[in-house]
Amino acid sequence: MCGGGSSSYTPPTEHIPWEQTEAGRKWRQDEDARIEGEKKAAEAAKEQATLAKFNTDVESAVTGARSGAKSRVEQLGLNFDEFASPIDAEISRIRSGIPNKFETPSTYFTPDLADTILGREQEGRRTRYGRELDNIFTPGFESQAFSDTADDSIISAILGEQQRDAEQYLKRAGDRGVLTGSGLSASMTELAKRRPGAETTLQGIGGNVLNKYRGELADLSEDARGSAASYKLGSPLDTSSFGTRKTNKISELTGRLEGDIRNQQGGAPLFDIEELLQRGTSEQGAQNTQGGILDAIAERQSKRNKTRGIGSQGAF
Repeated sequence: MCGGGSSSYTPPTEHIPWEQTEAGRKWRQDEDARIEGEKKAAEAAKEQATLAKFNTDVESAVTGARSGAKSRVEQLGLNFDEFASPIDAEISRIRSGIPNKFETPSTYFTPDLADTILGREQEGRRTRYGRELDNIFTPGFESQAFSDTADDSIISAILGEQQRDAEQYLKRAGDRGVLTGSGLSASMTELAKRRPGAETTLQGIGGNVLNKYRGELADLSEDARGSAASYKLGSPLDTSSFGTRKTNKISELTGRLEGDIRNQQGGAPLFDIEELLQRGTSEQGAQNTQGGILDAIAERQSKRNKTRGIGSQGAF
């Protein structure tokens, strides 16, 4: 310090950076907020663009899948409208399973989509047709249509005719004196005893005819079920037509039953007249009836030769 006088010192004013000022800090906050907003806006725009592209790609994949399925169905000669509903349902199912924003949604739709749906539809129809046929051809329907007793009245009629024919022969033999009263009675008794055997023979013939009929109905059932099992799309299958065929077949066979049994029996005598005559003469004892017996046998043989047909059976 020079001289003896006193002096005052004023320090320089301290400089504060603008960023540290209140105004600077406010600006920085606003700028950071702006930058963050722009960043979020950009991210949102990018997300929106990604989602929009995903939705576009999905729609494109759906359109392509449906177009491809339609081409495949028509390539097989089928009407697409008939199968559009199950195909669209499958496409919707697949679409709902595509993860959000998946980059290649088209890969979820395989080239065999139409074949898969058509295969399911075909198998489903086969199953449905089979169930419908189960209601038409119920278990044991053949035996219900032609039970073991279906031929009873026919057998009874044939048996009655043949027994009356034998009785008439024996009575004529009695009228000619070939058989006496006791001999005729013995012959008639023997005839009655042989009826069960003759009936058994007829039942065997009737049973064979009924089994043949049941086999024909079973064949019809197998044919129907085979049609259902081998059903192919595009070819109509009216299961009710098999019900009509079944009804018509049963009606046809029912109308044939008596004729078929009679043809199988062939008109051959069920009762051996010669043996019946001999039973009568044996009972009445030795008498001068030999010529009459021979005449009766000759008459019976002539009658047999005129009426014998195919499928003749033994007499009792």
